[in-house]
Amino acid sequence: MVFKRIFMPVFLMGIIFAMGSMAYAQTPPIDCTLASVGGGLPGPTARATATGHTEPVAAGTDATPAGGLAPGGGTVRVRCANISGFDVTSTTAGPGFSPTTLAIAQISFGVTITNGTAFPGSSNVGIRIINQAGVFATTPVFFPAGADPVNRTGGTVTFQISTAAGAGTVWPAGSAGTFDLAGVLVSLNGTGKTNVTATVFIGGATGYDTVCTSFGDTGSCNTVNVITSVLPGLKDPTSPTTIPITVGTAAQAGTANFNLLNIGTKQTFVVRVEENYQDMFKSASQFNGGGLGVFPVGGAANTEVQFQFSGIPAGLIIGGCNVLLTDQSGVLITTAAALVSAASVTALAPTLTVNFSGTVSQANVDVLWLLCNTVNDPTDTVLPAAGVTVQVSLAPAGAATSSTGGLLNTVTTGQVPRYQLALQPAAGLLVVAFPPGAVSLLVPFATVGGGYNTGIAISNTTSDPFGASGASSVTPQNGTLSFTFYDNSGTVTKYTTSASSPGGGLAGGLLNSGKTYVVNLSELLTAAGLTSGTFTGYIFVTTNFTNAHGAAYVYNGAGFTSATPVLVVAARTTPEGLDQ
Repeated sequence: MVFKRIFMPVFLMGIIFAMGSMAYAQTPPIDCTLASVGGGLPGPTARATATGHTEPVAAGTDATPAGGLAPGGGTVRVRCANISGFDVTSTTAGPGFSPTTLAIAQISFGVTITNGTAFPGSSNVGIRIINQAGVFATTPVFFPAGADPVNRTGGTVTFQISTAAGAGTVWPAGSAGTFDLAGVLVSLNGTGKTNVTATVFIGGATGYDTVCTSFGDTGSCNTVNVITSVLPGLKDPTSPTTIPITVGTAAQAGTANFNLLNIGTKQTFVVRVEENYQDMFKSASQFNGGGLGVFPVGGAANTEVQFQFSGIPAGLIIGGCNVLLTDQSGVLITTAAALVSAASVTALAPTLTVNFSGTVSQANVDVLWLLCNTVNDPTDTVLPAAGVTVQVSLAPAGAATSSTGGLLNTVTTGQVPRYQLALQPAAGLLVVAFPPGAVSLLVPFATVGGGYNTGIAISNTTSDPFGASGASSVTPQNGTLSFTFYDNSGTVTKYTTSASSPGGGLAGGLLNSGKTYVVNLSELLTAAGLTSGTFTGYIFVTTNFTNAHGAAYVYNGAGFTSATPVLVVAARTTPEGLDQ
């Protein structure tokens, strides 16, 4: 299939070009160039995204419509002239006679083409020849029959220049004409290109500079720039600690913190996503001519932004999510709206997709804001140490072509626009942090060495008799314990319980409600990787459950025992005490 796709257009060009030459006993005197900006033709697209699979090869500058073509029109003007000094005539009489081929030409874009002559949509979309003027009003230009004129992986489109159907002069000496090759969409992902150019080839040659003078140009004119700059479509997202009042309150800014009691210090977070250039975000009415009728039924017809969350625990629900669109100064956009696909995120549904409607500004850089206002976890008994992160990407995502270089044109695989999934930032942006514990305990003195050891006991008292009818007054919870050891030598070491932790009272690394964890300091130090066998200092213990209390004692195994206090430290901003 690849061989046929690449070879057949070239073979066809050679055969038809040879037939045209024989018809006139000399090389057809037709030379063609590509138009520079002018004559009402849209200029090159100022920018295109490096991950785009459906970028237009030419459009109004900065997506400003020109010449009646909307942004993303994908149009290149071809100009041809008879520079031989003699008339080209057809000597074959008879109505309905097939046109005689004058030349086969090809335009190369140097990047993968993602659509075709009949896709997407009907006759007014897809790759097509339009606006035939001058000599082309009577001397038609069309795509060669019998082969696909689009070589997608090769990035070329082939067209045929022919005589009219009847006899007589069809291309007078010095005459010229123009037509537009419209609707070409390309993939720039992975090309490393900083710009895109198109080049016209005639009958296997490399274009002719001599025709430039026919159109008042100077220098080489068989090549024209069609995309001036290739850039990432989005800037990396941030979670700013201050946000405009048009977006939300000061309490909503930044990241969220959460613990298992659902009393996290902060349950809201915000994500700011800025487009990397002013005409990246587009609604369906603004992309590639506009309107859902241009695209496959069911396909997304506007640029989208996808939020991909990672690290969500099984029972965690992030809710109250909504989106807003502003300019860089925080002024709300009133001509357009951003719509989010869902109001919540879970481990089973970790993706939010944002669509745009209305008229998104194509002259100013826009900013998309995602705000989520609740974090809840009714089922988990333990939270991971790592928090929830988010990455963003342009959407809809999909491959540029099939594995064999063929056209993808179904509703799900041929969406226009279409982008390569490129998640930003690479490591993810933290949006929900899980604090190390709901309670902090301090053992002010502990020691190991010289025959002495320190025994530590931590109780999970979230089961107690103080509620109604003897039920617990708090919600029973299970959780891990984290120890931070501060040695007098200056060494600081951390350890969190797991299924392999020493001591007694744990179940799979968790201290369940109503249980007590008993362990020697020497055992904890070994589990933490400290092999010196000695320690003198203090210890902080943090738990992933509330109502934790503890006891500790120093002993030598020979009858000496001395209790050391274990303080409940709610927070440094409140007084500490012997709250046993």
